[in-house]
Amino acid sequence: MKDSCNKAWVREIMTIVKPFLGLKTVGVEHISATTQPSVFVGNHGVSVGPVAALIYLPAHFRPWIHDRMLSPDESTETMMGTFQNRFNWLGQKRKKRLLKHLAEIMSKAMAAFNPIPVSRTDPMKMMPTIQESLDTLLSGDNLLIFPENPQEHYNTDSYRNLHPAFGILGHLYYQKTGKELAFYPCFTDTKHKRFSIGTPILYSPSGDIEGSIRDLVFRVQESMIQLSNSNS
Repeated sequence: MKDSCNKAWVREIMTIVKPFLGLKTVGVEHISATTQPSVFVGNHGVSVGPVAALIYLPAHFRPWIHDRMLSPDESTETMMGTFQNRFNWLGQKRKKRLLKHLAEIMSKAMAAFNPIPVSRTDPMKMMPTIQESLDTLLSGDNLLIFPENPQEHYNTDSYRNLHPAFGILGHLYYQKTGKELAFYPCFTDTKHKRFSIGTPILYSPSGDIEGSIRDLVFRVQESMIQLSNSNS
């Protein structure tokens, strides 16, 4: 299977990071052997979810990545916010230098996965993201997405409700190919040290397009909640 990452040094970093995460992959048998592309839907888990999925998901894919994390400067600002209450013993200047260095490495590493940028603040940028995602699926490649609603707070399981916009991919793919697109719920649980892959959920077309999209989003979200509960 072709590797999703095109940089050897990034794969080496992933090999080093993997033991520190120490997750067990569960549900690999659910991934179909079909050549038809699929969408893997993961929880963000604050920040660990995307990293874990990039490392543990045994499939080729293009990931959705927050556009700010692909820019070293903007990534530094984002990380300063994420770690505002950590590493304070370093002092603000040394802390910022450390995070800036880490941000530069991270942005280059993420770029090695040929990501699709996602904006959390500009709704006008969502359609280009959807179009590039559809083109990726039509080319035969899989997607790895993290569509949690950024306006919501995390619950105790580091999980937020899904933003429904991703569901339109099911309709658009069906419209183009006449095939039902499969969505695989995935859940990263650092507390119980598991990366779980659920059974595929197919987009079910009907005369009510909005209803079909809502139904898909609901079923994916319910499956992710079940995955989180199964780890408890």
